[in-house]
Amino acid sequence: MKSFVLATAICLAIGSGAAAQTADKQGAAGNAPTKSMDAATPEMKGPGTGEHPPTQQMDKAVPEMKSGGSTTGMSTGTKMSQADCDAVWMKANPANAATITESAAQQYVTDVEAANPDKDGTLDKMEFAKACEGGLVKQ
Repeated sequence: MKSFVLATAICLAIGSGAAAQTADKQGAAGNAPTKSMDAATPEMKGPGTGEHPPTQQMDKAVPEMKSGGSTTGMSTGTKMSQADCDAVWMKANPANAATITESAAQQYVTDVEAANPDKDGTLDKMEFAKACEGGLVKQ
């Protein structure tokens, strides 16, 4: 007799759960299953979107990405034309030396470490040109 009562109770529990799930779906088409939840938690709704309001915290939580010193995939700005790159090189290097120091390049290069893969403390014209192609040089 106990097993019969237990089996009946389980059947009723499963049946009432299924009925509870389908009762909400019998309303209007669209988002009917969430209407009862929206009514219970109106503070979760954003301005007319039904979404959680934005917190603008993602920018603070994720640090700015920097290149790991490699010239591959180092684009952070817009690619500069060869003529513009040559003009900036001449501004940074008015003596037309073979290299410029990293401190001289800082005024024109947004990420000197990424622009100088050999880490020798100077940028030659080829390294500077690659930095221009990678969007690391500003005018």
